[in-house]
Amino acid sequence: MATLQPIEMFDAVASLRREHFLGRFPHPFLVHATGELQKLDPTRRDDLTSDRLVLEGPRKALHEAMLVAPLVPRDLDNDRITIGVATVCDIVLDDASISKRHAWFEPVDADSWRLHDADSSAGTQLNSEPVLPGSPVSLTSGDRIMLGYVELMFLTPDSFYDLVRGLFANTASAARG
Repeated sequence: MATLQPIEMFDAVASLRREHFLGRFPHPFLVHATGELQKLDPTRRDDLTSDRLVLEGPRKALHEAMLVAPLVPRDLDNDRITIGVATVCDIVLDDASISKRHAWFEPVDADSWRLHDADSSAGTQLNSEPVLPGSPVSLTSGDRIMLGYVELMFLTPDSFYDLVRGLFANTASAARG
């Protein structure tokens, strides 16, 4: 199980050359930069159904924290990467608008991916267009994905490297100097 982690965990790899970074991180990333997740009550997580939409209190104010998750399956024998609030998902999003098993990602080949909605109650959108259950959509780097009220950006390893370099290049230079 993976969760969204602060992007600062990648500050040290900003000094890597592109080919070394891509060798170390060959998978795409999801980036969340639009606000704080609305936490769920942990005592209710396991009894939630996939057809729920529970908004527990007002949405929290937006902040600048950027969170990331690599698209890496928990089970290396299965290419499908699930995302939802259930702890059995490969990526767990602790937000009240996310279904237990909200969606999944699957690689088509080495460079292309598809997004599937798992019949979630709050829905899935790709670049403001609904993703219908049973109708997967192809992803390209920079695509905006809405899962419930959580906005994510899909980035290829190359694009994520550029983001990390842009954010932490000065830090990496200062550490070397």
